[in-house]
Amino acid sequence: ATPVTSWARATPTEPYDYYPFVVQGEIEAIDSSLMHPAEGCSWQGLAGQVFNMRGAPVLYVGVQIGGRFNGRDINEYILTGYGPDYVEYGFEYKLGEQPLASDGTLWVRLVDQQFLPLSHKVYLTTTTDCTRNLILVNFKQIK
Repeated sequence: ATPVTSWARATPTEPYDYYPFVVQGEIEAIDSSLMHPAEGCSWQGLAGQVFNMRGAPVLYVGVQIGGRFNGRDINEYILTGYGPDYVEYGFEYKLGEQPLASDGTLWVRLVDQQFLPLSHKVYLTTTTDCTRNLILVNFKQIK
């Protein structure tokens, strides 16, 4: 098995404003049944939006989700604009069918069409709590 330490949190070597996008506000975890009432506690995921410098949501920005979660390696790529109605032009990724705890082994970042980073990796914490099984991460453009 791969030791968890190989997925430990990393301190970025680039300054906060090195990339054109940064996390907007605080990362929140909410009850997914607000958005997926039929799923209840049988769902865990990640969702968010990307905003330009004027504050408008941006379509077709690459979102890369990676790391290790629930004993498996994750390296997924999705685009903004294909999320559900509750996040305008947003993204959503289903992690699994039950809330699981993890601390810093899973990350998300924005990438361009060549998979070059547009933001730092944002390391996430997940819980087994059914009232905190949807993580919301929003990004904003700063340059």
